[in-house]
Amino acid sequence: MQLWFLADISNQKRGGGRANAGKSIYEKKTEKITMAEKMKCDYCEKDAIGYQGFGCCSAYVCLDHADTFVLNLKCGEKLISGECYFERFSLP
Repeated sequence: MQLWFLADISNQKRGGGRANAGKSIYEKKTEKITMAEKMKCDYCEKDAIGYQGFGCCSAYVCLDHADTFVLNLKCGEKLISGECYFERFSLP
């Protein structure tokens, strides 16, 4: 999983030096996550078969609530298109 943090790198000097006030950069950090339990569907609490994200909205989904993009993926496959992200979980 990749996490993005907004870092303030303003470098104000004392004694009349020029300042970089308000300048910001994004830092990329990676983190390995291990899930101890099976994910549940956000709509009905059945076992989730995948994850779907449409820009600002995302959900773990079961077979009944999965979008056709998730259903068309093979187990373990991911699809990224613009702001959309679809993942079909691997079989245990």
